[in-house]
Amino acid sequence: MKTHWLSLIAACGILMPAGLYASRDNAHFYRATNFFGEPRFEKPWLSTFDLYGSWGKTSTGFNGEHEKVPLLDIYGTYNMQLLGAGVPGKDFDNIADIILEELALLPANGCFGKFSFDGNFNIGELNFFYMQNFSHGLFFYFHMPVRFLSITDITHCDLSPTNCQDPNINNPIWQAFLANFDNILKQYCLNACSVHESGLGDISLQVGWTLNYQDTDVLDFLDLTIRSGFLVPSSKRQDPNVVFDIPLGYNGHAAVPISFDAALGTYDWLTIGAHMGALIFFHTTQDLRLKTNAFQSGMIKLALAPCVANEKGNIWEIGAYLKADHIVRGLSLLVGYGYVTEQQSHLCVQNGPTFFSPIVNSDEMFASWNMHTLNVRAEYDFTKRDSKFGPRIALFYDYPISGKHIFRTGMLGAHCGVDIAWRLD
Repeated sequence: MKTHWLSLIAACGILMPAGLYASRDNAHFYRATNFFGEPRFEKPWLSTFDLYGSWGKTSTGFNGEHEKVPLLDIYGTYNMQLLGAGVPGKDFDNIADIILEELALLPANGCFGKFSFDGNFNIGELNFFYMQNFSHGLFFYFHMPVRFLSITDITHCDLSPTNCQDPNINNPIWQAFLANFDNILKQYCLNACSVHESGLGDISLQVGWTLNYQDTDVLDFLDLTIRSGFLVPSSKRQDPNVVFDIPLGYNGHAAVPISFDAALGTYDWLTIGAHMGALIFFHTTQDLRLKTNAFQSGMIKLALAPCVANEKGNIWEIGAYLKADHIVRGLSLLVGYGYVTEQQSHLCVQNGPTFFSPIVNSDEMFASWNMHTLNVRAEYDFTKRDSKFGPRIALFYDYPISGKHIFRTGMLGAHCGVDIAWRLD
């Protein structure tokens, strides 16, 4: 018995470094990461249906230095002086292109020519889960997210200094740029207005194996769950002509999710759990707005490149939690922590006079991001002994403690679910 228990612990040690949890369409830079869940119950032929609804809003984010900034400055402020530098196809009979060309020739000086963009972000989200057990610990897992996103009240602020003798401040070229900014964006088919998106996220189809081990005198139980499958790119892609558009999923990238969940129980009420997983993305091609000068910054780029090979960075995540299980009848309380990071994406473009790979890949929009999240949850389980049906309800709050290149969006939500035991033996 002792040997069996030790071998299970050894198995945990082998599996846990294999990857971090992010095993579905969950980790996104624009809102706190949802709680990753607990190991699956092993009961043969058990069916589970869960529905989560959540909502959040914010007007701030964290930039690449982990500093709190206005919402749309998470990739830095916007270098408008060099907005047109290196952009191909300029028409020098057009006043907008003349302004861009002459503006790039002015001497750089501190914050001259820099914009800061702000706005309000709102998100509503529904997550539907279906899990079906078979025998010998095998089960099927289905996840479908639906999202409603908006960025409104978009404003920008000229950060150029006003209290010094910088000759650029009152330069007629800069004043002409300010007066023609909207027209310049229109000429390059860019829209910097409010964003409203709704629809499916990316659907997950997975199979897994789970074990609920109770044959031990040291612990109440030890639970293990391993899961993998395929993430379907079912969501709408980001529109490259809408500056602040946000994809509803992973922007057309399919992925292989891998996850490992473990939990142990003690004192008849305390559960300690850990989660690890990964999303391994497949490459795809996209039309993207790209940098044409190393000192361009922010989300606005004028040059559009078709069919860029995008090697999206993989997502890795790790988390842990403590749960006071059924402390008052069916009431359970949980607090968890999760860390998620997406590696830097790599764009493959043909080197040349327009798009030079080192410049393109220096864009902070394609750099890595990370998030530290606090998950708090209260659940009530209405399951009665020898009953086929086990309904559950819960309230939860997910809070982004800190991070890099993320929106600071906390998520408040509710959950209802039911377990159906088709066999009571």
